[in-house]
Amino acid sequence: MSRNNFIYLHNAVLGYAIMSLEMVANRYLSPFFGGSNLIWANIIGSVMFFLALGYYFGGKLADKYPLTRVYFGMSFIAGIVTFILPIVLRIILNNPYIIASNQYQIILSLIVSSIAFGIPIGFMALVNPFNLKLLQLNQITEASTNQNSNLGRQSGLLSVWGTVGSLLGTYLTTFLTTPYLGVNTTIILCSGLILFSSLCGLIIFKDLKLSKIQSAITIVILLTCLVGNNYTLQVFAFKSSNIIHEQETLYQKISVFQDNQNSKYLIFDAPNNVQSKYNSSEKILDNYVDNYVVLTDTKTLAQKSKLNILIIGYAGGGVGKNLHNFKNPNVEINIDGVELDEQVTKVSKEYFEVKDWERNIFHTDGRKFVQSTKNKYDIVILDAFQ
Repeated sequence: MSRNNFIYLHNAVLGYAIMSLEMVANRYLSPFFGGSNLIWANIIGSVMFFLALGYYFGGKLADKYPLTRVYFGMSFIAGIVTFILPIVLRIILNNPYIIASNQYQIILSLIVSSIAFGIPIGFMALVNPFNLKLLQLNQITEASTNQNSNLGRQSGLLSVWGTVGSLLGTYLTTFLTTPYLGVNTTIILCSGLILFSSLCGLIIFKDLKLSKIQSAITIVILLTCLVGNNYTLQVFAFKSSNIIHEQETLYQKISVFQDNQNSKYLIFDAPNNVQSKYNSSEKILDNYVDNYVVLTDTKTLAQKSKLNILIIGYAGGGVGKNLHNFKNPNVEINIDGVELDEQVTKVSKEYFEVKDWERNIFHTDGRKFVQSTKNKYDIVILDAFQ
């Protein structure tokens, strides 16, 4: 591969990493701050600000030190900063004030997104101005008759490759790496791509001394991730021994926590987002689902022999179980449950003892179900929020 072509490829790798981090930012922050447009605005705004900052100072560095070792060296540093991002995020988001606070959410989300995602993306942006500078220097060394003749074409190709990388970062992160590998592994994958691309660049540009140093660091990082797999996951995820199940899905991270009284809790994403509680030896759980036990015995509804009930956001099935456990004995109930994430239903059956006879489950968005169903319900329970 020619040196110029590798610069285009390296630009695509950085474009991939920048967009991938931006996509997982919302996955990380929405459980703590919500998923509204205000939070998205803070994520995008902080990313754009640090991109601009990186481009500005990167341009100054490119004019002062137009060297491949600086170019790939800074890329390597960006990879290292990205590698430690899951630890930084875990430390920040485990702060009790951030978890418990309902005030200043917009300001806090801006601060967190700037520190956690803006800084590593800013490091990647530092590298960008070097691309065109190095392409032009390569052209000069190749004794071109007109060193500016291909400036427009080179600039266009850099934009094309950067955009291709960004597209891959958007779609692969959303539909492949996040649901099947998890957000932490997605971030580490971005780091690995940057480190490997930087190392290859030093070899192609024959800066062998620096490539040996970076090779040693890369090997240490790979060994940390691969050989010490369980330990590494604990470092990055701070996994509690009371977590009996964890998995990433297309929509969220699902965790099942079991306390010392054998109560199980279904948790989405953040540790404070408890969706369901279940204990096989207890019917009253001392949480909000207990409030629904009176529904089938209210004066109007108790006069019916059969009740059709819709539960939007079925999760671990706590509301459904309570309705069955405490229903009016003279009333037959039929429950339809709507749950967006099919994996949640599998977890509810495995860990929360939800039986098929308890409900008819529909895996779709609650709004779409309400708009399209022809069924009529006596009770509609909306339980689709955190």
